[in-house]
Amino acid sequence: MLSKASYMVEFGKADLTSCDKEPIHIPGSIQPHGCLFSCDRDTFMLRRVSANAAGMLGLEHMRPGDMLSELLGREAVHEIRNALTNSLSLKRPAYLFDVEITPAVYPYCGA
Repeated sequence: MLSKASYMVEFGKADLTSCDKEPIHIPGSIQPHGCLFSCDRDTFMLRRVSANAAGMLGLEHMRPGDMLSELLGREAVHEIRNALTNSLSLKRPAYLFDVEITPAVYPYCGA
């Protein structure tokens, strides 16, 4: 795995030659500012979870077999289910920008 320093480019200095150094193309990697999890469409039981998902969402743990509603709350899962239903009927991706996930995710202020 690449060290963070080997692929980080100073803001404003990126060009096309630095793209191949980004770890997103390495199997099993995701962007360092995000996390990834997948769940069963009907039950919302977690199937796959990235190593950083729990930390990114402010949870103690997040493992395959956990129920998403127990981790994020029933209201958040309800919103996700509605977005998926709309996405399938419209045949385009669903975007969820205003779902509040509990326990809580706090915005980072880079001060």
